[in-house]
Amino acid sequence: MNRKEYEMIVGYLEDPEHLVEILGSGRKTKVSGKHPSKQTAFGVMVVHLASLGFPVCTGAIMQKKFDRYLASFKKAREWSLSTGAGLTEEEVTRGMTIEDKLNQRCPFYHRMYAIFGHRANIVPPATAEDGLPPEVEEDSSVPITTRSDGKRPAAQRSNLISVYENAVREKTLHRKKIMESKKLFREQMLIERRMARVQKERFLEEQVKES
Repeated sequence: MNRKEYEMIVGYLEDPEHLVEILGSGRKTKVSGKHPSKQTAFGVMVVHLASLGFPVCTGAIMQKKFDRYLASFKKAREWSLSTGAGLTEEEVTRGMTIEDKLNQRCPFYHRMYAIFGHRANIVPPATAEDGLPPEVEEDSSVPITTRSDGKRPAAQRSNLISVYENAVREKTLHRKKIMESKKLFREQMLIERRMARVQKERFLEEQVKES
């Protein structure tokens, strides 16, 4: 898949209703009283994404695409928690960051983490052996290298935590902006309707005066 197709899939999964259907925990149908099958859920996903320009395929093929995408996320997550996670000197020289490397391993990694990172059945939580430090660096773009002794630098752990927190924070702010935009739109519509009523009343008053 290309980057645009990955973005369409992760965008679809960011809708809570779509996500529960894909994971097999959607609402029961009124006819059968059962949860929709995954085949049905992925069929619905195909129709929705096709309307946005995603290549037309079957529900079974879409499910395979999703499974491969989720597998790449799990591997990227496992790598980020490993002691070998870091950047080579060459990558640092090129200006690459941990965030860039995670996105190489899994497109839109941080958006996927915001969706699946808290699901223990999909992504096992970090163990106590990880020894995450109490301090969290705010700048997640600082390149981090792997130490020669094979141990993960404290700054790297701090860097990764910051990346994850930023992803969740950005998603929350995005939703907040959407809600604020909808609220402003409704308020603007109410103002315009009031103005229209006032103008209509004035027009009618002028018509009465002229008659």
